[in-house]
Amino acid sequence: MKYLFFLLLLSTIVLKAQNYLLIAHKDVPKLSENQIKAIFLKKMKSKEGVHFIPVNLGVKDSTRRAFESKYMSMSLQRLKSYWAKQHYLGHRPPHSFKSQKAVIAFITKVAGSIGYIQESALKNSDIQIIFRWSK
Repeated sequence: MKYLFFLLLLSTIVLKAQNYLLIAHKDVPKLSENQIKAIFLKKMKSKEGVHFIPVNLGVKDSTRRAFESKYMSMSLQRLKSYWAKQHYLGHRPPHSFKSQKAVIAFITKVAGSIGYIQESALKNSDIQIIFRWSK
């Protein structure tokens, strides 16, 4: 009986894996993972005539941490240091939104915008899915 309970608990944990989406306005061209990092560091500004507008969720958001772990390959401290240096050069980090709903609304309306959400939050077919990943 204990063994059965353990298996049920383990299967529940495994099934709770979170799925994420890197989403963009429908005019954003195909991008590589390296280009995603460059866009969010504001090193790559445009491609094929489309000017990029990257958007983040709040610093403490678990979806943002999943995105940064997958695509940025930088710790939170390293990103803070990067943006502190960029600040003195006159560059600002991507705008942050408080909710996934706000990210979706922005990306739906603003050409060139790109961001990330949990897959379960997407209910809009006008948004392009660039990448899908699980954690």
